[in-house]
Amino acid sequence: MTDIIDFPATDPVLAFITESKRLDRLAAPVRERADKIMFALGDEVTEGAIEGEGTAAAPLYREAEAIEARRDELFERVASTKATTIDGAIAQLRFLLERVEHVEIIVAGLRDIERRLAGTG
Repeated sequence: MTDIIDFPATDPVLAFITESKRLDRLAAPVRERADKIMFALGDEVTEGAIEGEGTAAAPLYREAEAIEARRDELFERVASTKATTIDGAIAQLRFLLERVEHVEIIVAGLRDIERRLAGTG
């Protein structure tokens, strides 16, 4: 299987997916550092800790949450954007495969590409 990042960025879907994966790679170590601090201090990871209620890890949790929120926004952009290339459609399928409710936008993008290639759209 080809990694999505290897595709040329000629389709907006590919750019959204690439950025989403980059944000995932940024958020994971931040959250991991926060968890390590919490466990080292013997504290439980709670919603209060994430919201900044008096723990040393709170700023890291907030940073991870902010990165993850941007990543989630990109997920929605991937889910609501029609791919403009076959590579984009395939990457979109792989990216959204577990989110069955978003399959229709992928199908619509593939149908548009199919019509353009056939010269009827």
